[in-house]
Amino acid sequence: MQTVNPPFSFEKLYREQWSALYLFAYNIVRDREIARDIVQEVFTALLQNPNPASIENHQAYLQQAVKYQVYNLVRADKVQLRAFEQVTPPTTADSTNELISFKELSRAFDLSIVSLPVKCREIFDLKQQGFTARQIARDTGLSIRTVETHLYNAVKKIRTSLAQLISLAAFLAFLPF
Repeated sequence: MQTVNPPFSFEKLYREQWSALYLFAYNIVRDREIARDIVQEVFTALLQNPNPASIENHQAYLQQAVKYQVYNLVRADKVQLRAFEQVTPPTTADSTNELISFKELSRAFDLSIVSLPVKCREIFDLKQQGFTARQIARDTGLSIRTVETHLYNAVKKIRTSLAQLISLAAFLAFLPF
């Protein structure tokens, strides 16, 4: 028995995926306008695809396209990722648990940075100080691509090391105490 694929509907895909892609882009760039533009660019490119029905997994394809758009914007220095900007601790009166969680997360973040390879850590520190990949490449004598690879690896390792702690914190937040 052969399964029949339903006909491709761009409108349906747009309605189903736009919000998720927007949130995905926003979580990376932390700018509503830029996130909206990224998603629109991705869907515009999909519309220009001569055979969009040939794509097996539209969701995965669209998420990869969003990542690619973000990468291009970062590479062109048109946007800076705000994922690791300086975070300030909570200041409300009943934020003791939040402050403890913040301190634990901050300590885990610091430990994950310290555990990076030396060159990777140096480049990540320069990026945290506000230098662009191009400036870092010029100052260190490395190629821009090498700097971008170090930054990518740093973020990936930091995200991996923090993922367990964040998952645990999210789980604990739903437990009644």
